[in-house]
Amino acid sequence: MSDIRNSKSLTEAIEKLEKLGKNALDDLKPHLQELKDTAESQVSQTKHEVEEKLKQSPWTTLITVGVIAFVIGLIFGRQSKDDSK
Repeated sequence: MSDIRNSKSLTEAIEKLEKLGKNALDDLKPHLQELKDTAESQVSQTKHEVEEKLKQSPWTTLITVGVIAFVIGLIFGRQSKDDSK
């Protein structure tokens, strides 16, 4: 950072900041890739688990989704009636 303060021109300071930014980004890339890989793996695993649960008990899932949709419908239905008064 002291290199930037000792720069003789604005252009030189900008170039140094740009180089620092690129170096920081290069340092972060492996960590970001690892984070991305971990997230993809967890999403894939969760998707697989949900699919297995659906195969094991499709009726339970269907009923659960129906009840949730019904409750959401009641909540929004009441709000729209309240808004019209």
